[in-house]
Amino acid sequence: MENVLPDIVNPASPKTFSLDSASNLIPLIYRITEETNSAITQLSMQLDHILDKKSDLAQDVQKRIDDHVTKWHSKLERLGARPKGVWLADFDNGEGYFCWKFPEKKIMYFHGYQDGFTGRKKIPSTCNHLEPV
Repeated sequence: MENVLPDIVNPASPKTFSLDSASNLIPLIYRITEETNSAITQLSMQLDHILDKKSDLAQDVQKRIDDHVTKWHSKLERLGARPKGVWLADFDNGEGYFCWKFPEKKIMYFHGYQDGFTGRKKIPSTCNHLEPV
């Protein structure tokens, strides 16, 4: 029987991805992100209805939101991705990063190591050169 679970990676030793290997993680990462986003949306609506934002209740809700974001980051790191901000992940390809942002259904962009999100470019449909070195 084939193992369909992704490898858990040690964040201290970064993983290098081919476009295919990064793309294969997107359904799982999408599901993790969608669930986390939904939980945070509900908590944010609760927080919006609390008048005193410095109250213990408001601080508890904010801590729960922060905990969800921290867990999301941790889960993505264990899969080898590099979470950047909220709902944004990079996958090292040896020449830069494949770049994914929720709610994109697939990896469509890449950027250099120094470029960041604003420098991301569309991956050509005939891409064969963005493989790990």
